[in-house]
Amino acid sequence: MAPMDLRFAAAGGAQDALVALFVVLLAAKVGEEICRRIGQPAIVGEILAGVVIGPSVLGVVEPDDVLEVFAQLGVVFLLLAVGLESRFADMRAVGGRALRVGVLGVILPFLGGFALGEALGEGLEVSLFAASARR
Repeated sequence: MAPMDLRFAAAGGAQDALVALFVVLLAAKVGEEICRRIGQPAIVGEILAGVVIGPSVLGVVEPDDVLEVFAQLGVVFLLLAVGLESRFADMRAVGGRALRVGVLGVILPFLGGFALGEALGEGLEVSLFAASARR
């Protein structure tokens, strides 16, 4: 008897897509429950579960076009839920600080990259490219 193959790919047809989606959702709920029990945000458990069952660790589920669509829908619904839970008063309370962090998080790396390009004797185009490149 051959060992059971636990890899699922949604490209094999509608039934395989449903099985792969079920495995992803089940892993996400298990990860969510584990993180809730140890006092961590549920989203952390869901993301870690996806990493564990994905091709990077166990390879139980292989991503494809069908799962990509569901992943994009999940991101849209997550952002919608976050937006619905956000209160304007809370955003206004941290708005100034968030604006400063955001601006400094863009301007300082930009200036640093530009200065590095100029210090290395590169032209304006290369220095601007280095300034705008991230990671």
